[in-house]
Amino acid sequence: MTADADMTVTVTPAVVPAVAAAAEPLIDAAAAAKPVVTAAADLAPAVTVQMYMLANQGIDKSGNQSLTATNVWTRLSPWVVRAGYPATNIVDGDGIQVPAGLVASFEYRLAVGTSAGTGNTQSMRLVNGSAVVDSVTIANTSTSATRSGTFTGTGEVVRLEANVTSTGGRGTITSSTYLVINVL
Repeated sequence: MTADADMTVTVTPAVVPAVAAAAEPLIDAAAAAKPVVTAAADLAPAVTVQMYMLANQGIDKSGNQSLTATNVWTRLSPWVVRAGYPATNIVDGDGIQVPAGLVASFEYRLAVGTSAGTGNTQSMRLVNGSAVVDSVTIANTSTSATRSGTFTGTGEVVRLEANVTSTGGRGTITSSTYLVINVL
């Protein structure tokens, strides 16, 4: 039979024939649950570094402290947070912990009860753990001394210690004593 080009064919699909289900799934679900990841040998791993940031810290001597022993380094305590340094964290009631590797500036002031005659000296030192960072001896006619400088934290507590050669007025550390540590 030959088809006539002028012949019109009308198709009206009333029913869509069903497709038979495949005997096996087209995707292997077990293999899909175990993805394979490959990377080039020279692919550098991503590293996230989180730095511990220390806010500037400041403490003031809380009340006077009388040193009862001569020629002995004594930790000064207690301390209170210095005005303007609200993020200060006082550790063990007498110092500030400075993270290892952090470079900071310091300023401290030693203030004593009275001036002294010759032979009666008052000294103070800033210690970082057990290492002495800085020290000062007050001149006999003075009642205070202020020191400043820089140091690198070791992760230990930074404290002030005092020493007197004779007790009495010179052996009283006053509340005008302070320590400030600023992050550089």
